[in-house]
Amino acid sequence: MEKTRFDAQTKRMALHISCLHWAACLFIFVLLIAMAKQRSGTGVWGEAAFCFYLAAGFYLYRVVLKPVIQWHPMYQALLGDLSVKLRFFFLWPIAYLSLLMRLGISKLF
Repeated sequence: MEKTRFDAQTKRMALHISCLHWAACLFIFVLLIAMAKQRSGTGVWGEAAFCFYLAAGFYLYRVVLKPVIQWHPMYQALLGDLSVKLRFFFLWPIAYLSLLMRLGISKLF
């Protein structure tokens, strides 16, 4: 059976694909921050960066986090905790980096 990147039947996502989603969100956020600093006269870019930060946290939680931790029972159990949900929503640049590194190490060993 061929191994796919995203299995629609089990809703699982490969770890490297989830890393790409996280990196793309982080790149866009940093780009918006750079635009806000460059054009400090208007607050539109700063507001856009803030809105994107919240939207990326929601997107990563809904689309990336749930499918990527399907195979790991410890992280799947933590998903129900409200503090974990809020941490992954508001602190997604750090929280996802830490989680993806842990999952990668766990898959290697």
